[in-house]
Amino acid sequence: EDDDNVGEAERRALAADLGGGTSISLSGSTGAATTTAEVSIFRVLRDMRRMTPHPNNALQQILPNGVGLPRIGLGTGGISLEDSERVFIDAMEMGYQLFDLAREYGNEHILGHIANYNRYHQPEEWRRFRQQLFYETKVWPTYLGFGPTIHEVLVSLGDLRTHYIDLYLLHWPSCDTSIDWMHCHDTMDPQGTWQQSWKALEKMYAEGYLQAIGVSNFDVTLLQQLKDKVGTILPHVVQNYASMDHPDTEVRLWCSVHGTAYQPYATIRNVRHLHADDRRVLQSIVRRVTDTDEAGAAARAANVNEHAVLLRYFLQTGACIIPRATQVSHLQANLQLWSWGLTETELASLGWDENRFHEMHQQASPTTSNDNDDDL
Repeated sequence: EDDDNVGEAERRALAADLGGGTSISLSGSTGAATTTAEVSIFRVLRDMRRMTPHPNNALQQILPNGVGLPRIGLGTGGISLEDSERVFIDAMEMGYQLFDLAREYGNEHILGHIANYNRYHQPEEWRRFRQQLFYETKVWPTYLGFGPTIHEVLVSLGDLRTHYIDLYLLHWPSCDTSIDWMHCHDTMDPQGTWQQSWKALEKMYAEGYLQAIGVSNFDVTLLQQLKDKVGTILPHVVQNYASMDHPDTEVRLWCSVHGTAYQPYATIRNVRHLHADDRRVLQSIVRRVTDTDEAGAAARAANVNEHAVLLRYFLQTGACIIPRATQVSHLQANLQLWSWGLTETELASLGWDENRFHEMHQQASPTTSNDNDDDL
């Protein structure tokens, strides 16, 4: 298989887009600094590779570099490897585009196998098919450090059988030795830091291997440190834990101010353990949206329940969601979240303070944005 990050079909398309009048290398070597000419090439590559903008703009969030991030994707953490192939195929057939993977989940090769089934028999058709999929994956904190992170990105590319990955995240800013499931004893470089890993992601992004980059499980202090002292560009996406009792408001505000997409995970994990008053709020909303009017019919068809209300809450307040699902009915219900909505009163009852959010947004005055990240 071609080890370059530019496939043969893309080479021909690039030659056409660049007019055939420029002599340039498309090898994407990781050993050399990225020149201005190379940056221009990879900007063209990003434009070629990003998925077609959806006619309904609400279905995608356009990142500052022009890449479209689907607002609803499939979270895959916790799905057994035995079930993954069936779930991924079901999701693709329903129209899911974004698959949230991770090195730690061990599932990249499964999606790579499914998506590449017809690659060599119908390469042009495969390129169009790949363009409509959004691969999101993450490096585990045992591989923090510049070299280890570069290694993991390359392994991800191989397992996914792709020349590029749409979004790559730092999974955690550090490895906590007190948490067994982090298995920190396997750390590749004990001196490796998330700051070095971010530099590695910037390099792989600049060289065209990654369409967008981001972080996960970062608080505002770390995000501000990345902005002020570490990064040449800001994260395109922040993926954090958020739920009804942990809204992560300050990070959401930071993302809004700096043009970064916010992607909460595990938003419905602890619904059954919420305070009784919160459960009653959710249940009253379910009763309202499933009433007998026209909107209620759509909600009933979508099997709206407490979990769906919380997902709709995050979606309606601007987040991009990645709920995990394995059953066909749940996969379908998550795609139907657009067919009904919540009132402003209901959003407020779930904790959304629109006025405070806008006031804090206006008070903030960022000095850096990621609008010009092509100037790496």
